[in-house]
Amino acid sequence: MSAPVITVGETAEEQEIAGLLTAHRIKRVPVLHNGKVVGIVSRADLIRAMASKDSRQATDSRQRGLFGRMFDRLDQRFAESQREHPAGERAAGKPQTRTADAEPEAKEFRTLVTEFEKQQAYEHDEQRRAAAKHREEAVEQLMDEHISSERWRSIMREAHEAAAKGEKQYMLLRFPASLCSDQGRSINALNQSPDWPKTLRGEAAEFYQYWKRDLQPRGFRLGAWVLDFPDGIPGDIGLFLMWGD
Repeated sequence: MSAPVITVGETAEEQEIAGLLTAHRIKRVPVLHNGKVVGIVSRADLIRAMASKDSRQATDSRQRGLFGRMFDRLDQRFAESQREHPAGERAAGKPQTRTADAEPEAKEFRTLVTEFEKQQAYEHDEQRRAAAKHREEAVEQLMDEHISSERWRSIMREAHEAAAKGEKQYMLLRFPASLCSDQGRSINALNQSPDWPKTLRGEAAEFYQYWKRDLQPRGFRLGAWVLDFPDGIPGDIGLFLMWGD
């Protein structure tokens, strides 16, 4: 890391961090708490955070729009019924003539259900496309990432703290299955292939090399598992450092 070191506080916003990375042409910044380094934020971290926030906001906005239209229609029907039959006429016992628009029809409710289902399908497709784009950006970022000695030491400190809390493993990295040359098939196989490390690329491959060089001789093990299955296919993979029995 070149001097002077660019750092941020633990309360820094995503936009502030992104601005620093762009302005200084750097890939990551240390996070300080009371003058001590408590973590590191990389460009990949920002991409994940911003993609997640945009997806949630888009979904909320569409949901509000759909339900708003549903209730607006019901309110309109109620208002028309009130105009057809004022409260004074009902109180006087005058006969009430039912019109076609006085009350909502079952077919309108069915239409609302159909619209809702279409909206849900649209949102699912949008989320799937956003997730695919996010994975592509993450893979591109991780292909270009390199692990500095300081970052490796920070990870080892975190793993040490996990062991002190009774944990028997520590996740070194979470990455899209598409970062693997075989899309994670070797890792996901029922009888996991012993050659799965050969499928790792980019930052995941660097973590494997660090483990093989520094930690395997000291009794540490390395494992990898698929963490989720969006649409039934491997999504993210976790790379775990293990010291338990």
